[in-house]
Amino acid sequence: MLNSILGSRDRTSPVMHCPAVPHKLADPIQTNTIVTWEEPIAQDNKDGTIE
Repeated sequence: MLNSILGSRDRTSPVMHCPAVPHKLADPIQTNTIVTWEEPIAQDNKDGTIE
């Protein structure tokens, strides 16, 4: 009987998608402002989405 373990090397780098950084100026009368943005996404072809 012959047992073997087959595997594959992941030769493809992960892919990162980083949305543009928003620019927002605070109102001169206010001491703060709210800024929102999309979360970056990382994916790998072997393991799927990276969290």
